[in-house]
Amino acid sequence: MTISAKDKRVIRDLGKRVAEIASDPVNDQKRDMWTRLNRLERVRPLIHVQAIDWNIWEELIPADQLTTTDPFLRKQEMDLRKRIYCWEHFRDDRVVMDCAICPIAIKDDLREEDFGLRRYIDMPADASGAHAFRPVIVEDSDIEKIQTESQVRVDWEETERNYERLCDLYDGILPVQKRGQNFFWFAPMDKFSQWRGIEQMLIDLIERPEWGHEALERVTAGYMSNIERLEEQNALTPGHGNAMLGSGGYGWTDQLPQPDFLNEQRFQSPSHHRFLPSS
Repeated sequence: MTISAKDKRVIRDLGKRVAEIASDPVNDQKRDMWTRLNRLERVRPLIHVQAIDWNIWEELIPADQLTTTDPFLRKQEMDLRKRIYCWEHFRDDRVVMDCAICPIAIKDDLREEDFGLRRYIDMPADASGAHAFRPVIVEDSDIEKIQTESQVRVDWEETERNYERLCDLYDGILPVQKRGQNFFWFAPMDKFSQWRGIEQMLIDLIERPEWGHEALERVTAGYMSNIERLEEQNALTPGHGNAMLGSGGYGWTDQLPQPDFLNEQRFQSPSHHRFLPSS
């Protein structure tokens, strides 16, 4: 797919700014402090401004501020602008990396398909406003609709096309990393309450906890099946680098992985990248 000259110029200019930020020695200092913290050494309190939800960035970087037109490149532009914004405004202890990310193309992800159950949500006109979940698990037998066997797959051809495209786009500016998922939120009760309704879920915990456990076991089985299939397809990335973990920390450590871990070739190593020199 051809990239317009305008879109290419926008991404390359933003990439140059990210590369400039990433070259600041303070990033090495922050990386060292996260590594020491994860070794349980005493360091000063490390600060991370957690900005994950989409509606936070909708306010900080509205969609109309993006200037590229290609949908794939708009995701790249947003990622670059986020890094620059955090550096210029948050000034916290996150490490700005000198690389561009090529996500592995994942299809039929069981989590994204809501484990086979469709949620019904009453929402206001403002998508970020309060909303209510309408129960889709009504009868006891409805929990059997929760799918436990994932058919998730990796589209390696699409991944490679995107990778080649990004290598050309960032040529001489940033290396490109293919990256799979390196962290998982696991909140089966949140998922179940969205299907059952929050009030009814709380009643269930009191009146028939065994049935609730059965439902949560199915959600857990679905999560594990999804992760295991991704692992089988070499589509996971270890989280021992610049991976945001949980509610406000980073995975920097020199204690993982163990020496023989990556030899099993089950993962996309975070060091797997390609750098194309300027022509």
